[in-house]
Amino acid sequence: MAPLKRLVSCIVVSLPLAVLTQDSQCAMQLSHTVLNNKTNKSDAEDFVKKMVQQVLSYPAPAVNSEVSVSRPLLFMHQYRAGGTTLRQLLYNVSTNLGVKAHIACSGGVDCREFQIREASSAVYGGHFCWHESLKHLGEDKKPSCLTNFREPEARLMSCYTHRLVTTKKVAPWCMGKLAPEKLKSMLVNYGCVNEPFRRLGQCGLISKVGDKDRLTRMQVWNATLETLGQCVPILVDEHDTFKAAVNTFPQFKTAFWALKNLTLNQNKYAHDCQISDAHRQ
Repeated sequence: MAPLKRLVSCIVVSLPLAVLTQDSQCAMQLSHTVLNNKTNKSDAEDFVKKMVQQVLSYPAPAVNSEVSVSRPLLFMHQYRAGGTTLRQLLYNVSTNLGVKAHIACSGGVDCREFQIREASSAVYGGHFCWHESLKHLGEDKKPSCLTNFREPEARLMSCYTHRLVTTKKVAPWCMGKLAPEKLKSMLVNYGCVNEPFRRLGQCGLISKVGDKDRLTRMQVWNATLETLGQCVPILVDEHDTFKAAVNTFPQFKTAFWALKNLTLNQNKYAHDCQISDAHRQ
């Protein structure tokens, strides 16, 4: 369960609520990331830390050695974390195995399909919501969950560059040209934060979880962590975490090992465009 513990720590640090696991390697390295919202720290510590400890006590997800229509594999693709490559790899292996796949941008499936609208495939992949997907698949299915994570600061920088600068053209290439509060506001408003909440928790664009009342935040955290406890996580920049996916879905081991060749966008800015200490607080 060590990879899961490291993963939960990374999730907590990457969300604009609190840093709760300061003793972990991930939290120590990332405790001053762009969206470390200290104003909510004490409030979040009331309940999230207990939820995290509960999730860490869960048994590992059951092995699914024969992925099928009745026991499908659902890849919950988190944005800007190597998921597009993994989707293509899963589709290729599915084709070679003769297994029907319903994966965004492959086999005629629309790249902007955000909901599962059919229940006749064995492998699914896209920017889906777990709980919504379960309803579409029906109660007779026993799906297995797979999701991807990336070191939070690198993922935020990648989202900023791709979505705010290149696609939307609403932000300067250099983050340092924005005031820290303006940068934080834009990352929240354009959906670059709280990605685990959208994929694993409650459905919808939950970018401003920190602004909601305490009970709602508890429900959102609980839904997200409960799903995570059933899911096989891959940290795309930590290759040792791929072993869990290989062991759980042995039919697709070639897809996971091939992911090692993925070159992530490191967003190497010039020295004058590095994130300043003020932006990290």
